[in-house]
Amino acid sequence: MREFKILIVDDNLDNIRVITNILKTNPKYNLLYATNAQETFERTKEYRIDLILLDIIIFPIDGYNIARTLKKDPNTKEIPIIFVSAKSDNESILEGFLSGGADYISRPFNPFELEARVDNQIHIRAAQEEKIMSIERETIDIIATLGEEKSIGTSSKHIQRVAQYATLLARLSKLPQKQINEIGLAAPLHDIGKIVIDQKILNKQDKLSDEEFNKIKVHPTVGYEIFKDSPRDLFQAASIIAHEHHEAFDGSGYPKGIKGNAIHIYGRIVAIADVFDVLTTKRVYKEAWSLEKAKEYIELESGGKFDPDLVEIFINHFDDFEKIYKHYK
Repeated sequence: MREFKILIVDDNLDNIRVITNILKTNPKYNLLYATNAQETFERTKEYRIDLILLDIIIFPIDGYNIARTLKKDPNTKEIPIIFVSAKSDNESILEGFLSGGADYISRPFNPFELEARVDNQIHIRAAQEEKIMSIERETIDIIATLGEEKSIGTSSKHIQRVAQYATLLARLSKLPQKQINEIGLAAPLHDIGKIVIDQKILNKQDKLSDEEFNKIKVHPTVGYEIFKDSPRDLFQAASIIAHEHHEAFDGSGYPKGIKGNAIHIYGRIVAIADVFDVLTTKRVYKEAWSLEKAKEYIELESGGKFDPDLVEIFINHFDDFEKIYKHYK
C-alpha cells in the first residue's frame, strides 16, 4: 500500500495537533507540518507531497499567497490544496478557490467531514497517478520493444529479464516502493540508445575493433538524451538508467567514468541485472555461460565493475535470481 504524505501548514501548533489527531489513525497517511511559507516550500522540495492542508492567516506570507506560489511552480502545481480556516465568509472561500484550492473547510469543522474530504482528494490523486502511470507503462513497452527489435544483437526477452532481475535486487536492497516501481518500469529502456548503432556492429560475431566499440559506447548518452528533458519521474528514471548502467564502481566504466556512490543506485542495480543476463544467454558473439560461472564473475567484480553491497545481496539471494532465469528459460 502506497503511503501518502500530507503537509499541514499552520502557524498555530494547536491547530496542527487537532488535525494530526484526527488523521493519524489512517495508516496510509504520513503527516508532516510547516508553520510558515519558507518551511512549506522546503517540505515540498524535500518530500513528494500528495496533499496540503493550508491555513489562511499565516505570517508573514498568508495562505493565499503560499498557494499561488505553489501553483506557479511546475514541481508543485499538481499538489491539491485544501484550505482549512476560521474564515467562513463567502469572499474568503472564493479567494481560496481562486488561489488554487481544491477544497475549503471552515473551522470549527466536523472531524468526519475533514476525514472524508481529505480521503476524497487522496483518492483523486491516486486515480490520476494510476492513469498517468498506465500511459507511461504503455509508452515504455512500445519504445522498449522497438528498441529490442532494432537491436537484433539483443537476445529475446532480454529487457523483460533485466527488469525482473533489477526489480528483485531493488526490493532486496530495501529501496522505497516508489523507486522499486520506477526501476522495474524503466529498466527495459536501458539499451534504447542502441537504436542509433549500425546493426552490422550489433550483430558482429567477431571481436569489435576499437572504432566499433567506441560507437557502441555512445548508446548510454543517446538514451539519456532521449528522456532527460521529460518532467515525468518515470522517464527521468529511464534517462538515469540508460546513462549510467555501463558505469563501473571503480570508475573504469563509461560514458562518464564516475565511480562509487556517484553512480545513481538505479545505474548500479541495472548494471548487475544487465551483465548477469548477458552472461547467461547466448549472443551472436558468444555462447551462454552457466549460472555458476556468471555468479562467480559477478562476485569477482565486486568493488570493480559492481557495487560490493549490491553484489553481496545478489550472492546471498542467488536462488531467487535463478528462479527468474528458469522461468524465462
